[in-house]
Amino acid sequence: SADVRFTWKAIMNPANMVKSQTGYNKIAAIETPDDRTVVVYFKEVYAPYLTLFRYILPRHVLAAYPDMNQVPYNRQPVGTGPFMVTEWVAGDHITLERNPYYREAKKVRLDRIFLRIVPSLAAGLSQLKTGEVDLVWGLSEEVIPQAKRISHAYLHLFPGAGIERLVLNLSSPYPPHNGDPAFPHPILGDLRVRRAIQYAINKQLIVDKLLFGKAQVATSVIPMGWAHDPTLQPSEYNPDKARHLLDAAGWRTGADGIRWKDGKRLRLEIMTTTGNKLREQVEQVLQAMLKRVGIELRIRNVPAAVLFGSWAKKAARKHGRFDILLYTTRPGVDPHAHLYEYFHSSRIPSAANHGQGFNYSRLQDPVVDAALEQAGRTIDLEKRKEAYAVVQRRINELLPHILLYNPLRITLVSRRVQGLIAH
Repeated sequence: SADVRFTWKAIMNPANMVKSQTGYNKIAAIETPDDRTVVVYFKEVYAPYLTLFRYILPRHVLAAYPDMNQVPYNRQPVGTGPFMVTEWVAGDHITLERNPYYREAKKVRLDRIFLRIVPSLAAGLSQLKTGEVDLVWGLSEEVIPQAKRISHAYLHLFPGAGIERLVLNLSSPYPPHNGDPAFPHPILGDLRVRRAIQYAINKQLIVDKLLFGKAQVATSVIPMGWAHDPTLQPSEYNPDKARHLLDAAGWRTGADGIRWKDGKRLRLEIMTTTGNKLREQVEQVLQAMLKRVGIELRIRNVPAAVLFGSWAKKAARKHGRFDILLYTTRPGVDPHAHLYEYFHSSRIPSAANHGQGFNYSRLQDPVVDAALEQAGRTIDLEKRKEAYAVVQRRINELLPHILLYNPLRITLVSRRVQGLIAH
């Protein structure tokens, strides 16, 4: 029980560079009357409380450190799962071995799992072909034809909760005001431009041509589950409406077809991680689609560490130094923490909150804020569902994210591996 209280204290310690304190900051106190009893007192009702404390930190290992940012434990974590980390070589591999203390030890059929870290999906496929690895996960739909030609492997396809999306920066990307919502993006700060971008994108064509029809056009930031709003429909593809909106926003077509306003060219930059062939193809298709309505889209892809790194490492996403990002995120079974982190105005990364929060669009909307706060304060599931419906519709109206498609979860498995069950 002391470990649970220590975990809460560690998460709330400002010296620790945690990703999020959401939910834990609703706790007023924790009592531990005996070794196996924990009593948690909340400041107010927090509906998704069961999502907290999924990971418990060992007090006896970590209490001596002033902070936990560089402690050896970070590379040797101990959990309650069926396997435990016995070796971690950064950028190369992680070795997991059977946990002899696992509560359902008879269900553990393997002695060891060797996780090889590869630089790209192509490298992973190559190693499966040669027998160096037995399983490659996190694949995208464009590899399906190639994967089917590997005779000693089979594809494992099942629906996923992910949403491939465009994250639009509503704040200025330029120093010294980058990431500050008080300084709007000179182009994307205008809702008419964001709506024009959505109208210009033929999402179904992307699914049909690049994903072989194996995905669904996305309609909501909650793609499935009890909180999903089934009334939401795919956005309309209408380049003419896109052009009219850009006209109304004051962007006039230049000699080469690209628009100008007040001496500024309608030029945006899209970023994703290097080495993902499908995303590179999507970027090229988006580039062509936006050009047809007078928007120049430049592609600049970077290593994952540059895009997804921490506040301390000056990552572009955290510091708001971008126009448009392309990647996938997914909510959990209870969507609250995910939605709160991505869309509540208090979760905009800044120096004041040590870069916490995932509101990379820098969205500030009182309607979204109020609905999320209401959803978190009631345990009435229907009322929560109503509040999340407000959030879903509002995001589709304001377009801090433009939702593209819901990808499958795709794993390529060697025929040596039997009995694989998806969770």
